[in-house]
Amino acid sequence: MHKIRNAAVVIAFTALSGSMLALSAPPATAKELGGVDMQAACNNQYKGWGTTAVVLDPKSAYSWRCKPKVGIAQPINVNQQCTVQYGSPAFSKARDPKNPYTWYCFNNK
Repeated sequence: MHKIRNAAVVIAFTALSGSMLALSAPPATAKELGGVDMQAACNNQYKGWGTTAVVLDPKSAYSWRCKPKVGIAQPINVNQQCTVQYGSPAFSKARDPKNPYTWYCFNNK
């Protein structure tokens, strides 16, 4: 049973690591549209919550959260914010997975 559980953890970690690496570089054909306004993302995605965009880990691009005045920090849908800012189809990429300030929006047009 431990072997099966350990294998599942390794597979999940590998899949997650691969997806994070895939997010670190935009496709060669992608056109850069501009940066991502994380505070606007919090305002749009958590209307009425009074959230503030915060970085939980300064060494991780994936640590942005919307922190309400009271309660638990919520995730930011960065792709959704790219669509709000630049229209569809837009998608987000972090150029450096170790730097939270490297998020940009792109499209394949």
